[in-house]
Amino acid sequence: MIRLNSRCVLPILVVGFVQLLACSSTNVQNRIYLDPSDDGQHLKVTYRLSQPTSAIVFARTPDESRSRRWRIVSSGFEIARANDKDMIRRADGVVFSTVDVMVPATYVPLPKDYAPFSPFSDGSLLVHSGRFHACPAGSADDCEGPWPMQVEAPHGKHILLHGNKYQRSAKWSDSDSGTKIYIGTADAFANADFVQIVDPALPPAISELISTSLPEVMQHLAQRLPPLTQRPMLFASYDPDFKQGHGRQGGTLPNQVFMHFYGSTWEKTGSNDNTPEDIAWFFAHEAGHLFQHGVTGNLESSWIHEGAADAFAYLSLGSLGNVPREYLDTRRQQARESCRDALGNGVLANAAERGRFSDYYHCGLIMFIAIDQQIRVNSNGQQDLFSFWATLIPESQAVESWSSAEFLNRAENWIGRDAAQQLLSLAVDKQNNPDEALARLAAQ
Repeated sequence: MIRLNSRCVLPILVVGFVQLLACSSTNVQNRIYLDPSDDGQHLKVTYRLSQPTSAIVFARTPDESRSRRWRIVSSGFEIARANDKDMIRRADGVVFSTVDVMVPATYVPLPKDYAPFSPFSDGSLLVHSGRFHACPAGSADDCEGPWPMQVEAPHGKHILLHGNKYQRSAKWSDSDSGTKIYIGTADAFANADFVQIVDPALPPAISELISTSLPEVMQHLAQRLPPLTQRPMLFASYDPDFKQGHGRQGGTLPNQVFMHFYGSTWEKTGSNDNTPEDIAWFFAHEAGHLFQHGVTGNLESSWIHEGAADAFAYLSLGSLGNVPREYLDTRRQQARESCRDALGNGVLANAAERGRFSDYYHCGLIMFIAIDQQIRVNSNGQQDLFSFWATLIPESQAVESWSSAEFLNRAENWIGRDAAQQLLSLAVDKQNNPDEALARLAAQ
């Protein structure tokens, strides 16, 4: 699950003077229009503002690919960059109120962000709205939306947005990290638990797994955690003609789980560590994020939400028998070894600073397995990790994000003071002997 700071205040030089760019989020007359080409190969994006501005700044700039890939249709404009933020402005510094750009609708991975486009094999397209969030110059201090948006459907295609189907166009107010928009010809499959569109060209080993394993995991979580407020949407897209490599990328947004498969090697699902078991784990992890209901740790405590999602996957898949026990045992052992190495490299809380965000997954899984086991012991098997998390969710409504100390203080009533202190030490202290620290945790 990707979480980003979308603040976009920065100084830029415009016609000889310094102007502070900020994002005005109060004027709902500003609108972003998304208009895909009939062949699905390009997306025309139009920014229309209620008041002229000297520039618009993008809320999310994970890399420099906009300047390479985007083509400004309106004459006299340029894509500039300052303080690691992309912006569009006129080269002569004159203010403007509308600008058109053309973007190739092809898959491209972005660091620490979702891909803007996930093509389907039948020409359909999944679009991430957050890629196009931008704000005009103004007096506000942030760029956090809302962003009024509108998307058009090419002839013969429809739109699926927020669980609703639209034939011609759809309007909505976007917020936070955005949403995924389906533009294509497939009819979604819906049941009581979720709505899904699975690429028809996916190899049967993958599509059948998605159709069987994920519903069972969703039902398993729904029986143990507070229910979702609306049916989530699942998208599984496949681009077998992708020429720049192979792999998969996915994640979650509110009420959405998605994965994009690219490259022809998916016809051999057992290669490149992309086994059906790995895919089942991925979807179970992402389903776990949905049922966390927004409960999260701060950046230094990312083991809370990532580790819990992994633990939900581990416990759910184990209870349901969806994957061999040997796979889960191996996954757990690999997580322990990776966590040992992570603790040997420095304090877990600083893993993100070291560029090792995956350490939160590995150590988080081991820490939450220990929490689950301790709860079971203390309750004589009557309660488990899900019991604790079910009580945590309503209490977290007033908490933007948990620190490790706050979270484990809350867990102390369930696992005891000694176990809580051991876990807190793993999260925030330097471990001189990681093996010994993990062994003590397992012995609780």
